[in-house]
Amino acid sequence: MPFYLSLFSFLSSLIWMIYGLLSHDWFIASANIASTPLGLLQLIIYFIYRKRRNKEEPNKWDVEQNEEKSKQLQLVTDNNTNDKS
Repeated sequence: MPFYLSLFSFLSSLIWMIYGLLSHDWFIASANIASTPLGLLQLIIYFIYRKRRNKEEPNKWDVEQNEEKSKQLQLVTDNNTNDKS
């Protein structure tokens, strides 16, 4: 989920919660009392895991992502076809 969507969702629920509490409108406040901590939790989780993106190495057996293995496999198959002829 994009960061700015999470941030502004949290800020919106916070503002509506404050408005609902100050105006004693419990229908508005009750929904946002639940969503404000959840939005904060979402932002905390985002900051914990934000630096762990795209550091995954390609799998050794994934031929499409690992060119070295692909070249080795081509050599093996070429040698096998040459031996059969």
